[in-house]
Amino acid sequence: ECAGITGTRTQSSDTYKGVAEEMIDRRREKRALDALEDLVIYLHGVRDERKAVLVVSDGWRLFRPNPNLARIGVCDSPPGVTKIGVGPEGKLTTDLHRDQRYQSRSACDRDRQTLAGLDNWLTFGDLLNRANRANASFYPIDARGLPASDTPIERREFMTVSGREDRTRLQHRVDTLQTLADETDGLAVVSSNDIERGMRRIVDDLTSYYLLGYYSPNDKLDGKFRSIKVRIKRPGVDVRARRGYAPPTR
Repeated sequence: ECAGITGTRTQSSDTYKGVAEEMIDRRREKRALDALEDLVIYLHGVRDERKAVLVVSDGWRLFRPNPNLARIGVCDSPPGVTKIGVGPEGKLTTDLHRDQRYQSRSACDRDRQTLAGLDNWLTFGDLLNRANRANASFYPIDARGLPASDTPIERREFMTVSGREDRTRLQHRVDTLQTLADETDGLAVVSSNDIERGMRRIVDDLTSYYLLGYYSPNDKLDGKFRSIKVRIKRPGVDVRARRGYAPPTR
């Protein structure tokens, strides 16, 4: 990845400190969310029944646009007249700004600009809406159990954030998994070392539920969220139902 170029050159410069790491994290998070969204789109075309999706993940930071990441960096070169020359591979090319690893600096810069503009918070919200329309419930599982830090042990010595910020990121990741479950009528197995117990809860939940449908008197395709409340008269019974839905805009 072109982020590798940035990583090798930023170790001695505070200007670009952490740029490569964030580029990689943004790319991975985007791909993960895109994969889940593609799955939900596919499930929308399956039979109109409840679908359960088990997601083994440690959560997401949900990156927002970062103008600092888009600043002029090591992948850039001064603007000027396009020249033709011989590249590192011995071939004629107009991309003369390549390093010994045969990485294109211009391609790296375009990639960085795209990643800098990502808004995975909106992508996550769209995923929840699509899941509700597809009647898909998420059951996220944090396989780390009860983690003490967001940064893996093997990367602790290279941490670029404070311990407080690291704990904040950890809590945010856990919150995203909990939200994924809550907003799609699923269950989250997080902040617990008893994964087996959590799996039993999921199995129990999937083997006893009612699927009810109704036609809303509001047929406007305005995309606005509409809440749903389910009440029962039987005492001593807890009801967990979807909070609502958002109709499409077209």
